[in-house]
Amino acid sequence: MSCPPTSETQAPTTPLEFEILMDAEGSIAFNNQAITYDGLRSELEVLNTPDVQISLALKIDADVTAETLKPLLKLLSDSGMQQITLYTRQTSSNS
Repeated sequence: MSCPPTSETQAPTTPLEFEILMDAEGSIAFNNQAITYDGLRSELEVLNTPDVQISLALKIDADVTAETLKPLLKLLSDSGMQQITLYTRQTSSNS
């Protein structure tokens, strides 16, 4: 009986999805667990390997300023993450 055919190419992989949250004070959480910037850097270093696709959802409170967000964006840039989606919550208008 013959063996089934094999392929040398890998099947397309679904990206692993993770979530980073930032509240109005600039505190961050990774997958709903509070984390420090150093802890997040370590997590991303472990995840960011050539054979794994990572997708990050970055959810930022509407009251976060650009200055507060800047260190997190630098960390993500330095970590080499390729696929990041930024979400913000609109503030309520009192008009």
